[in-house]
Amino acid sequence: MANGSEALAAEHERLQAFLKQYNEVSITRTKGSPPTTYELAFDLRGYVPNEDGIGVSKPHSIRIKLLPGFPNKAPEVTAETPLYHPAVDEDDGFIDVSIHWDTQPTLPELVEHLAALITGAVYNVPRPANPDAVSWYDEHAMELPLDALARFVPDEEEEEEAAGGGPAAAPAAREESPFGSLEMAFDPAAG
Repeated sequence: MANGSEALAAEHERLQAFLKQYNEVSITRTKGSPPTTYELAFDLRGYVPNEDGIGVSKPHSIRIKLLPGFPNKAPEVTAETPLYHPAVDEDDGFIDVSIHWDTQPTLPELVEHLAALITGAVYNVPRPANPDAVSWYDEHAMELPLDALARFVPDEEEEEEAAGGGPAAAPAAREESPFGSLEMAFDPAAG
């Protein structure tokens, strides 16, 4: 069984490998070695409070703090930039992820869940921190999701190029995340 430091290091490696698949999420800062705190930038459209009410904006900054007892204890997650969502406490930005963490306790899966919250793909949460946002999201459900994570999927030529063979390939396909839309790059050579 891995000790706490080894578990944190393994989770950090898993998160880095996961984020290589997405352009929309990046680690902007960490604290600790191995990290116990992450600041992530999500370049995804989400609802934010503004002077006119509620608007759409990006990027969003989220802090994930791994607490003693990780991975058995859910991380502390806070929106560092304004975010209007049923799961986000308007006063302090706290995002309760404990129910989600009980079912999928890895940082990569948590990042996917946070992306789904930001874009509105997931807004029906069991314990809303912002009850006013629940009805607002219900009224605007036809507009959701506002954005999506798109996973980079290398084609065969790109995999060959990465392995040291063949020429560079045309832009690769982007695969649908469980929380968003499908994006495909056009390849004129494919006909």
